[in-house]
Amino acid sequence: MLNRPIIQDELEKKHITLLELYKQDLKTVGAIFMEGKALVDRADERAPIANNLPPIAGALNWTAGLLERIKEPMDKLTLLSQSIQDREEYKDVQKLYASLCKNLKEYNDLKIKQWEQGVEEHTADQLNKFLLYREETPLAEEGFVRVNFDPVLVRLLREVKYLLLLDIEVPERASLLYKKVDVYRTQTGNLEIIVTMYNEILATLLPVEKPLLADRIERMNKAL
Repeated sequence: MLNRPIIQDELEKKHITLLELYKQDLKTVGAIFMEGKALVDRADERAPIANNLPPIAGALNWTAGLLERIKEPMDKLTLLSQSIQDREEYKDVQKLYASLCKNLKEYNDLKIKQWEQGVEEHTADQLNKFLLYREETPLAEEGFVRVNFDPVLVRLLREVKYLLLLDIEVPERASLLYKKVDVYRTQTGNLEIIVTMYNEILATLLPVEKPLLADRIERMNKAL
């Protein structure tokens, strides 16, 4: 039936309408991308990033959603007849689609590159710091102890986790760091328990009680 001239003409009209609707959707996605990109770059709270995702993985996941939205219809449009593909309407849609895909890819590449530079700059310095530090406090002469696992490393490990889930290659340094994520989690968790108990003793110990624990506190301080 599709070979009949009358049906072919009617079908071609519908396809042209379909191309026009898809072209409008491409423009809408382009506008969403430009608006969302500005919010993401400013770290605005209105940025279109899922709450459970870190900044870089969240941005890449968002652009992947935009790409998926425009890719599936385009894949189906490539199956249209050659007579439709030769029309200017189809070529305009093709150009707009290619331009939007290029913009999305360039944005993703830029985000990954910026993140990789941060990994190289900060990882080594943060890993060389002491795991514990003592802070000054009016409640105790010795001062409270805190776990010194830098938030930069916490953010880095979180980014790597979600980037791997998105099948995105991560720098070698970050990958090696992530292989020890369970070790870091166990060690920092245990240290948090220890310093919490230690700090509680310092904060609540009465002067008359201090001599009873003086030798233990002294041994602890020497170890620290």
